[in-house]
Amino acid sequence: MTDWHTRAIIYQIDTALFYDMNGDGCGDIAGIAAKLRYIRRMGATVIWITPFYLTPFLDEGYDVSDHLQVDPRFGKLADIIAFIEQARELGMQVIIELLIQHTSDAHPWFQQARRSPASPYRDYYIWSDNDDDTPPMFPGVEKSVWSWDDEAGQYYR
Repeated sequence: MTDWHTRAIIYQIDTALFYDMNGDGCGDIAGIAAKLRYIRRMGATVIWITPFYLTPFLDEGYDVSDHLQVDPRFGKLADIIAFIEQARELGMQVIIELLIQHTSDAHPWFQQARRSPASPYRDYYIWSDNDDDTPPMFPGVEKSVWSWDDEAGQYYR
């Protein structure tokens, strides 16, 4: 099944918005798992789920603080494992969006990068001594693409 992607019918799911299994007002991994048979009957062969990693949720979950942890609002690691196993039993593939280009300032890479210009993680981020006139990526939502970091003594993007 090495060429599964050439015949794939992909169903993308926003984890937070899809189905709230535990009734807390937020979609979760268990909710996705509960609807897998229905999605498969619709013809989907691949499920693509949006980020579910641990996050302070300042950027709709795209500000990951730990890529190895499931954010509690979405469930537990056991829920992800059960979901993937169930999808495989139904003959489905799973694509999990990996956000290595988006991290929170709480992420271990950023924490190490801010401590020293010699950090091996320093080049994972864009640093500057001044906040130039780069226009915001989301006008009206943010004032600048730059944030000051006291520990690094520089702005970061």
